[in-house]
Amino acid sequence: MSKLYAYSRTMAGIARRASERGQPIAAIEAVREEIALVAVPVADNVVRLVIPRTEAQTIIADIARKHGLKFADIIGKSRRRNVIEARFDAVAAVKTARPSMSLNQLGRLFRRDHTSALAALRKRGLA
Repeated sequence: MSKLYAYSRTMAGIARRASERGQPIAAIEAVREEIALVAVPVADNVVRLVIPRTEAQTIIADIARKHGLKFADIIGKSRRRNVIEARFDAVAAVKTARPSMSLNQLGRLFRRDHTSALAALRKRGLA
């Protein structure tokens, strides 16, 4: 349900209940003005949520930037050649930075199977 639909349904409900109770239309308009005041966004109190990245995610983002891609492209489902090469580079870079990371953990980080991480490492001569 969209917000506009929900708003119009709410106002329709207020109007219906006001007419059932015999209240004047001015009461409906007062409620409408009150809702409009509440719905105005204020830029001063808007806070952008920033979730800190792990070391591995930072490495992936750096590799993506180097290849002209986004973080989401690297961990996404694309099988385009340039994305695959960047993904292989990222897997190798993360494994080099964190040698204790298992293949299962690498696969989970890249949203792939552990054998895909193994194939990337073999392709880069690290396994």
